[in-house]
Amino acid sequence: MWPLNNPNHPGQVSFLGNPAWGHQVEVAADVGATLHIEPNDIPQAGTPTDIWFALTATGGTIIPLEHCDCALTVYDQAGAALATPALSPTTAEGYENIPGSTLTFPTVGAYELVLSGQPSSTAAGAFAPFELRFEVTVAGTAAPPPATPTSTATVLAPESQEPSAPVPSSSAIGGPWFIGGGILAMVLIAGIIWWRLPKEKP
Repeated sequence: MWPLNNPNHPGQVSFLGNPAWGHQVEVAADVGATLHIEPNDIPQAGTPTDIWFALTATGGTIIPLEHCDCALTVYDQAGAALATPALSPTTAEGYENIPGSTLTFPTVGAYELVLSGQPSSTAAGAFAPFELRFEVTVAGTAAPPPATPTSTATVLAPESQEPSAPVPSSSAIGGPWFIGGGILAMVLIAGIIWWRLPKEKP
């Protein structure tokens, strides 16, 4: 994908005239081409647009991209070059390996696509160098993608536990309560022993 925006030539063009849809036919010398624009031959600003050229020589012979040293240049309404996107072999609607590319038009408005070329070293047949110009008008802006719905899933957290009673430490066992209980027991034992001792009669 080659966005058609350039820091020097941002492509700020206004909408003029009627839309120029795909399937335009241009001829130069012994070479002709039909421009196809996807989807539906209606380019939209701000979204990738697939284009391809059914390139043919005199007599209707298809010229595959490998047989053509082709170049594509995109111009804005003022004639400023915005981009020179790479061409790749494309197969569509019964045509095989014809020149194609993917563009992103920055704004609504008029553009010009210029396809130029000459026979490559592997060309099966000779044809004259050519330059084909296609007027394209981007008449609308693609709808923004739907917003991702906010998730309503419940976030699971570790279950809270009721606080348990503190376990007395070993130091607590030997604390004041234990000492007091021991003294009381000793007093009781001493009392029992004293009670059992024989008492002197008065």
